[in-house]
Amino acid sequence: MTARDEQEVVISWMRDDAEVAVYTSSTPHLRRLETLTQKHDFVRKVEGGDGWGDFRIRIENFKLFSAIRAIRVMSEAQRQAAADRMRTRRREEHR
Repeated sequence: MTARDEQEVVISWMRDDAEVAVYTSSTPHLRRLETLTQKHDFVRKVEGGDGWGDFRIRIENFKLFSAIRAIRVMSEAQRQAAADRMRTRRREEHR
């Protein structure tokens, strides 16, 4: 197992490449990519070992900026309203 501060994800491709290369030693990312290889044919594992993996993803299935988003900041009133909605739903589920 790799130390937490040594875990990394490296993503690379050139403009005309058909696939994106993804290397990871991050346990959560490795687990997710391995699951995707079992479910989809657009992700494949090239090689790997204990705690690391090298994957290829078809370029049309890779969106670099889809996971980059601003953190939503809720006001106290919004937080309270959301909590009230959840309490109401839970009560309705348990009837």
